[in-house]
Amino acid sequence: MSSAAANSAPPAPPEPAADQSAGYLEMEPHSRIVSLPAATPRMTYGESAMGFVQIFLASPMPMSIVRLADGRFVDANDAFLDLFGFRRADLIGHRPSDVGVCGKQCFSPEHEAQLRSRGFLRNVQVAWFTKQRHLRQLSTTCQIIEVGGDPCVLIVQDDVTEQRAAQSALAASEARFRAVFNEARLGIVVIDSAGSILRYNLALARVLDVSQTELNGEPFNEQIHPDHQAELEALLRAVFDDRSQGSVPICVRASTNGERKVWLELQGSRVEEQGRPRGVLLIEDVTERKQMQMQLEVADRLASLGTLAAGVAHEINNPLAYITANLDYVLEELARISSGVDPEVLHELIEATEEAKAGAERVRGIVQDLKTFSREKQDHTGSVALASVLKSALNMTHNEVKHRATLVVDVPQGLFVEGNESRLAQVFINLLVNAAQALPARPLAENRILITAEERGSEVELLIEDNGCGIPAEAIGRVFDPFFTTKPVGVGTGLGLSICHNIIKGAGGDISVESEPEQYTRFRLRLRKA
Repeated sequence: MSSAAANSAPPAPPEPAADQSAGYLEMEPHSRIVSLPAATPRMTYGESAMGFVQIFLASPMPMSIVRLADGRFVDANDAFLDLFGFRRADLIGHRPSDVGVCGKQCFSPEHEAQLRSRGFLRNVQVAWFTKQRHLRQLSTTCQIIEVGGDPCVLIVQDDVTEQRAAQSALAASEARFRAVFNEARLGIVVIDSAGSILRYNLALARVLDVSQTELNGEPFNEQIHPDHQAELEALLRAVFDDRSQGSVPICVRASTNGERKVWLELQGSRVEEQGRPRGVLLIEDVTERKQMQMQLEVADRLASLGTLAAGVAHEINNPLAYITANLDYVLEELARISSGVDPEVLHELIEATEEAKAGAERVRGIVQDLKTFSREKQDHTGSVALASVLKSALNMTHNEVKHRATLVVDVPQGLFVEGNESRLAQVFINLLVNAAQALPARPLAENRILITAEERGSEVELLIEDNGCGIPAEAIGRVFDPFFTTKPVGVGTGLGLSICHNIIKGAGGDISVESEPEQYTRFRLRLRKA
């Protein structure tokens, strides 16, 4: 576009003939802008046209002008030429589609209709090609103006290709992050500096038995058991105060929406999100691992106790043999020296000695039961006399039961089952102690523990029933879960029935429970007949 054209008065519109117009454009390719914004009260028409031309040429934004009637280029500024790689002579008099900038239509029919009806378009997104066939994304604004008496379209464009590419890359990155976030095996929660939950993934939602948005906005510490609040606070301080290092993992208890207790291992790090600090906590459900660890600890203590008990039983057994032998000797001598001794006194001496011997025999039986219970070879299975192993269990729990209940036992001799003697004794001891502890404080005659057994085909069914407090309906399905107990804190570990379940299942049998609160609890054991 020449400065002479800019300073000249607007000429009359050219003849409408297409061939004359085309020849004119080829002869003067830079003099097309000749009739532009009208003069203002303080600006002449020439001054207005000159100002527009200067802006058009100097603008850093790509600008071009096409005739409305045939869509041919009238002019383009340097920014447009630099962006698309053309010379002015390549464009003037040609349609954008002729030079490969776009297809047959540069704008959609809807946009063209809007342009003709309104006279402008604002921020229309189009994709045009450069001369080198590189696709550019353009935010385009159009305005109908008059050039040389012809209605034309001023096209102002902003190259947003890199911006769009960055947005697409960001969107793809966010999509990948969301996929990793949601499909991760570990639970992930993002919290703000106040400790409120911003979002969490599907894995954590499953662990806590909630929907994936239910906890958003809630304080994260409300999910953690009160005993572990101090550990959690220390973790969050480490996360938000130290940007360079991750936190030390902690193991805490939490409650699910279904009130199931779980153990969670937490580790966190700090990130920046839109200039704000965020805490990202990785959470692993370690409930099974923790339960196994606690079971191993209990088993280790029981093994130590068993070893100790076996040693104690051995030490008691030796002097007990002397006591029994001496009592037998005293009884024999008392029977022999009956002459010359007051018969009443002699009777009392014999009676006292017999009671002492009976006591010693009872101690011997307890020692034998203790040795059986603590026997190391506990993996051996075979035929076990049910009445015999039950008698051992009753001897071991005699002190626990005798002050609490009337015991009724109906177990026939001659019933043999497959299993391990010491392990079955462990099951019976546990069930008898549980039955005794479930009985309320009331007269002895009102409390009852009933034990019955009978053959049922290839199995022997054993029932251990008490008329104690019973088990709540909501807890009946969980009594065999590790660490679940209905007893007060400090009374039970919650492992006894779980161990019983494992022992009976391991012997090829089955154990179940029936209960009516405040009425009864009945454990039903089915063991394979030997």
